[in-house]
Amino acid sequence: MKSKISEILIFLGIVNLASYSQLSDTVTIDEIVVSGKLKTVKLYAPNKVQIFNSDLISSLNSVRLSDLLKHADGIFIKDYGYSSGLKTISLNSSQSEHVGLIFNGIKLNNPQNGQFDLSLLGIDNLESIEVSSGGSSALYGSESVAGLIYLKTQSNFDKGPVFSFSAGLASFGMRKFRGSISGNLLKSLNYSISVYDETSENNYSYFINTFGGRVLKERKNSDYKFRNLFSTLKLDLNEFSSVTFLNNHTVSYRGVPGPELGYEASSARQDDKILNSSVNFNHLFSSKSSLNTVFSYQYSYLKYYDPASFGNANELNSFFKVNTYDLTSNLSFGLKGFEFQSGLSARYSYLNSNQTENARLLNLSLFFTGSSKQIHIFRFYPSLRYDYYSHINTRNVFTGKFGINVKPFSETDLSFKTSFGNNFRAPTFNEIFWKELGNKNLQPEKSISFDGGIYFRILEKWNLETELSYSLIHTKDRIVWRPENGLVWRPVNISRVRTEGILFSAACAIRIWESFKLRATISYSDFSSIKISSDFPGDPSYMKQMIYLPEEMLKSSLMIKYLPVSKLINSLSLNIFFRYNSDRFVDVENKTRVPAFDVTDAYLHSDMKFSKLIVGLRLGINNLFDEEYEVIAAYPQPVRNYNFEFILKY
Repeated sequence: MKSKISEILIFLGIVNLASYSQLSDTVTIDEIVVSGKLKTVKLYAPNKVQIFNSDLISSLNSVRLSDLLKHADGIFIKDYGYSSGLKTISLNSSQSEHVGLIFNGIKLNNPQNGQFDLSLLGIDNLESIEVSSGGSSALYGSESVAGLIYLKTQSNFDKGPVFSFSAGLASFGMRKFRGSISGNLLKSLNYSISVYDETSENNYSYFINTFGGRVLKERKNSDYKFRNLFSTLKLDLNEFSSVTFLNNHTVSYRGVPGPELGYEASSARQDDKILNSSVNFNHLFSSKSSLNTVFSYQYSYLKYYDPASFGNANELNSFFKVNTYDLTSNLSFGLKGFEFQSGLSARYSYLNSNQTENARLLNLSLFFTGSSKQIHIFRFYPSLRYDYYSHINTRNVFTGKFGINVKPFSETDLSFKTSFGNNFRAPTFNEIFWKELGNKNLQPEKSISFDGGIYFRILEKWNLETELSYSLIHTKDRIVWRPENGLVWRPVNISRVRTEGILFSAACAIRIWESFKLRATISYSDFSSIKISSDFPGDPSYMKQMIYLPEEMLKSSLMIKYLPVSKLINSLSLNIFFRYNSDRFVDVENKTRVPAFDVTDAYLHSDMKFSKLIVGLRLGINNLFDEEYEVIAAYPQPVRNYNFEFILKY
């Protein structure tokens, strides 16, 4: 395994030393790091940060957030079945409930299970995505143990109106359509409305090994419908104040065929309905102080059922409804070389389900975070937070984080980063209130985290950017589900887990001749997530790797962009993406593995301009070399497949 990684690294290292790039027209190295609260740039940040701006997002030929994040450094997407399957995230070998997902300042992690299905969030309306590694509970509370994903939608638009329409076809009967209009009125009102519809029979082909050899099969009951309505309205009240209204409504209907075990696929179905609505008020007092207040309402509905079971003694028909109201207010101000942000938030959620008791949660928070300007060679980033939770016995939780950035040479863009702090994850509704199985005595998971790294860049000619980072998270009171008397599984606080590893990434930009640009990326991570406590004498999971977490990942891309002088063709680009994931353990004793896999995808983009009309063509080939692989055991991924998209923008 290690030898294969080494061979690939040597080969891709040669390629990237020759043509490594992060194109200046696609990714700006000095782009502002927001994290919702801290504002700096990557050179001065206290931890590793990745930024996807709108140009890079559009170049990746992705539809859902899960499609895009699989290209990010250190991220592993747990994929339960191609386009229609559940998608959850692991950042630096963490679990999905340990990664905060923030949407315009509002946390999306569902209090029912602490997660969010990334396949239910489109990316068409996103302006930027930031991936921040390292413990972040002092910034966003529970679920941000390993880091956070910060999503920001567009807020400013061309005078317009600007119309766009796209239609696409893909393998296995996929059809998609998107229409949008955006612009501004009276110089003070920005608006954007978009609708998206995607459907597919999704009866994809895949390989499976049987006693008779390699057999090509077809996935059944994997069809889906995905629809989204997005709207935003920004009103500038005056030169100092603005208010933004946002609405994001998603519905999804899909088959859930279950694992491939050699017999007929399950006939189960799943319906999801998600609504996110918010009002954001922003007021600028001066160049050094501002107030931002956001009120949001979130609704999620999940129904999981099997029509074939209706009328039987063990009828499968479950539903979960979660309503969440959130009010957050932040005051930003500057003082003697420091920038501070302090504020409070109130979050109220309630769950109604036929699988759990009716549950309610009130979370009140006070927070303070700051960043200094450079003091000699140092920059400091202190953060403190207090959380009150109404639904657990340990109701008061305090977290803190302190980050330091050291830039020793004024003439060289070299910096050393470190941060350390404590983090927590509050028990979810499922863990506490599941009928007859929940545990109302659960305590929050607690962890100590440490991050360190070296960042270096050269802006001239090569636009080179490299970073090497180290991360350690030590968790106690880990919540695990374990059997009682060998029959009933219940959640308990018992496990200690140590997650540790390194992540290397690099990038640079070069121009070849007048009209060619190259962009190539590479990242390598080696992480372990080890259970370092015994639940009972002779516990076979002691000192074993947690399940479904690859220890090694390698990602690389090469993008060749042609910018011709022609007035007709704006650009032509070829993008190639490579991903390698080492094997993952299926069982807690580390006896059974899902084999390692590597996948290559290729995309061809072309944009043409006819006066004010822009015509775009996109051709994608996924699994270019027709690999047979599974991300999760018994959930096969498809053979080589294609997608085509036609875009009009006026």
